[in-house]
Amino acid sequence: MDLKIIGCYAQTELGHGTFIRGLETTATYDPDTEEFVLHSPTLTSTKWWPGSLGRTCTHAMVVAKLITSGKCYGVHSFIVPVRDLNNHKPLPGITVGEIGPKLAGNCLDNGYLRFDHVRIPRNNMMMKHAKVSSDGTYIRPKSDKLGYGTMVFVRVIILQQAAMSLAAATTIAVRYSAIRHQSEMVEGEPEPQILDYEAQQCKLFPLVSATLGIFFAGLKMWDIYIDVYTRMQEGELGGMPELHALSSGLKALVTELASNGVEVCRLACGGHGYMKSSGFARIYGLLTAACTYEGENTVLLLQTARYLMKAYQEAKCGRPVQSSVSYLGLSEGENTYVYGHSLSDLVFLYQQATSSIVATTAKRLKLATMKRGCAALAWNDTAFHLIKCAKFYSQCFLVCNYYNILKTAEVSDALRLVLSDAYELYALYWIRENSGDFLRSKKVTPDNLDDIDTRIEDLLVSLRPNIVTIVDAFDIRDECLNSVLGCSDGRAYERLCDRVFRAPTNIRGMKREDLEVVKEIRQSKL
Repeated sequence: MDLKIIGCYAQTELGHGTFIRGLETTATYDPDTEEFVLHSPTLTSTKWWPGSLGRTCTHAMVVAKLITSGKCYGVHSFIVPVRDLNNHKPLPGITVGEIGPKLAGNCLDNGYLRFDHVRIPRNNMMMKHAKVSSDGTYIRPKSDKLGYGTMVFVRVIILQQAAMSLAAATTIAVRYSAIRHQSEMVEGEPEPQILDYEAQQCKLFPLVSATLGIFFAGLKMWDIYIDVYTRMQEGELGGMPELHALSSGLKALVTELASNGVEVCRLACGGHGYMKSSGFARIYGLLTAACTYEGENTVLLLQTARYLMKAYQEAKCGRPVQSSVSYLGLSEGENTYVYGHSLSDLVFLYQQATSSIVATTAKRLKLATMKRGCAALAWNDTAFHLIKCAKFYSQCFLVCNYYNILKTAEVSDALRLVLSDAYELYALYWIRENSGDFLRSKKVTPDNLDDIDTRIEDLLVSLRPNIVTIVDAFDIRDECLNSVLGCSDGRAYERLCDRVFRAPTNIRGMKREDLEVVKEIRQSKL
């Protein structure tokens, strides 16, 4: 590997992102020269956002509509030289540059790219599955789903990245809460650690528990991906719809949960959390971007919902369904949940509630279709409920997988108890936060909610002695955490002051022109 070629992936356009079929860049095959002609026919067809495109890359993997023999065959991928390998200047017909500053991640040169009838050899088309022969004949792949593999792979990676980002945020917030003392809980007594306040625990402990759940889900999704991908290579594509639905729903749910969680952690650190040196701005800026890249979250949830509607109809007809939706149909009857502190009961409750919400949504969709006389319009009219059932399905997977990890993990009894408390807190807290939907599903009663509130309070007390140890176990080095508040030695105030005192503006003093401005202000009259 000589690193003479630096690549980027150019899919998203100014006018289209998640809706890949709407991409406007064209790759028209010319059989006379055996070349593809890449062209950007509109302003909105400009490639927008590819990382490393702005200044760095020499080549781009361009996703464009394939046109041959006068017919469009949808989007395909092409390797396109972008810059001269000798002087790094844009090649003829190429317009390329940076898109400008972003909320975060400005070390990455995201760019734009336009083509003006740029020609590339036929062999520059990625032809592992679909092919174009020298005479322009299009050879279809065995299945249109074969191209999903890379997209799903990236979404699985995002789950793992989200877990690490939330782990960093909770580490900072919990450690700082352990050294911060504030107010008098009891008049006349020393100020307690703010980590001892139940209000602070309600903010942070469920997020620590969620971090574990997301991490475990990332591991499970990796195993599922490897299994499905291996079978795909052997021609077995049956697992792809479920993998696509799971990866889409989890990516949407987890990135939203984690990015919101980072903000909760920042607020939990008070005013000091607003400082850039706290580390929260960097974590949040990078994590919140994941809510829109590699598939906008709302669109992904609707894709997951489409899978659920199909799976529900299959289950209703008595046909076999994939394991992640095997519980569909459990919602029949009026059985309510009786809370008895059983972890397995929580799994059953989530499955029942999810099944009930999916069934209710399917009925709403059917009625809307009859009313509208158009399935597409009915789908849009039911979007709110479809998104909800996709979130419940994804959350159910997280809870069930978390429980299965607890059952099979080879750990000490003491650690299993801590992990069980964290799991129970996570599952119960989400029920409490979504109590209306659980009540509407008739799988939880108001009395159950009272019991759940009491149990959550007990779990906060139980987890308190171990919560710092849990975040320490995330094992994020101070150099990677890069936070004056979350340092492992607990010297947050000393590090914060040191960072401020050594700031260039404090060392060199005020500039002469700044002093002149202050002088003018003091001499002015209102």
